[in-house]
Amino acid sequence: MSNNDFSDFLLKEYENIAKAYFSAHELTAKWFKFYLLILASPFSIIVLIYHNTSAEFDLFNLSSTISLLIFVIGILSMFISFIIINSRLDASLYARTVNGVRKYFTDQLKMNQANSNIK
Repeated sequence: MSNNDFSDFLLKEYENIAKAYFSAHELTAKWFKFYLLILASPFSIIVLIYHNTSAEFDLFNLSSTISLLIFVIGILSMFISFIIINSRLDASLYARTVNGVRKYFTDQLKMNQANSNIK
């Protein structure tokens, strides 16, 4: 394989990896929106339940249904935070790969400039 074929291959791979990098950022943003929505839902539910009742809201004496709901929402938000962390780590790997391809081309450019200065 010649150097030009390898450079063409790296350019194609660079385009694919760059697309994957930007889609990983979009995926992280989407999951973060879902995470905030789920995290805010217990407060909305509590406001809806206690809005029209004469009972006072006491955080330490919640009904078992509300306590279970808050627990499930907490577990769900923990799993979503794992998904967000995983997609951020994927984006970091894509960035390292993209920067490696960029480094290859800058090294090739420097080497070509050094060879042309010698001649």
